[in-house]
Amino acid sequence: MWLNENLQAQETGDAIFRETESSVKKKRQQASCKEVIGMSQELLPGRTCDKPSQCRSHVCYEKKECQGTGVDKNCQTHDDCDPETYCGTLDFWPFESSCLDYQEATGECKEDYECGVDHYCWYNSAEDVRGYIQK
Repeated sequence: MWLNENLQAQETGDAIFRETESSVKKKRQQASCKEVIGMSQELLPGRTCDKPSQCRSHVCYEKKECQGTGVDKNCQTHDDCDPETYCGTLDFWPFESSCLDYQEATGECKEDYECGVDHYCWYNSAEDVRGYIQK
C-alpha cells in the first residue's frame, strides 16, 4: 500500500496530523535541501552549464556557459540570441530575423526586447504616440 504523506494533513479524533508530522514512523521528520533537476534544463544563452544537454542550444563551451546565436546570425526568438542581443525581424521582404545588439538608450524601438536590460521601449511625446514611434 502506498501512503501519500502530502495528503495526510487531516484531523482524526483528538490528533491533528501536520505536514511536518507523519503517521508513518520515521517519515518526514527530517528534511534537507535538494537540487531541482528541472532548473538545469533548457538553459538560455549566458547561463552556467556543465554539459551541452543542459543548454537550449545544446552548446556548452569550455567556460561552462551556454552559447546562443551570435550577432547577424539567424534566429527565431529572443531566447536564441546571445546575452545583450535580441532577435530582430526586417520590416520588408523577405522578413528575415537575425540577432542584433541592443538599441542605444535613445534609439528607436518597437518592443522592450530591443532595449538594454535596464531600459524599456516607450513614446517620447504625444506626437510620437500618434505616429507609433517609440524610443
